[in-house]
Amino acid sequence: WGNMLGAVMQSATRKPDEKIGDVDCYVLTDANDKRTRTLWIGKEDFLIRQIENDTKAAVLKAELEAQAKKHPEMHLPTTVGGDIKSVETHTNIVVNQKFSPTDFAPDK
Repeated sequence: WGNMLGAVMQSATRKPDEKIGDVDCYVLTDANDKRTRTLWIGKEDFLIRQIENDTKAAVLKAELEAQAKKHPEMHLPTTVGGDIKSVETHTNIVVNQKFSPTDFAPDK
């Protein structure tokens, strides 16, 4: 996955601010010929609140075909029905939470 924030910040476009739940967020989008990635970043805490990836069908098809050639034993599909969008939303984020040694004890 790498450093998603660093990659987006290189060429990102700032969009109008939005809310994720009750959190006011900056919205940054980075688009290229393969994918569009959008991040919602909390204004007060700078935590990533939501990530949206849009990948074009042609890119997925080309990747599946390449992997099918590399690994013919896997019988990978090479047809794609359309673009794919994934959305990952982070809510109830807790930072600097105190843990006790019992939090790491194995279940008995």
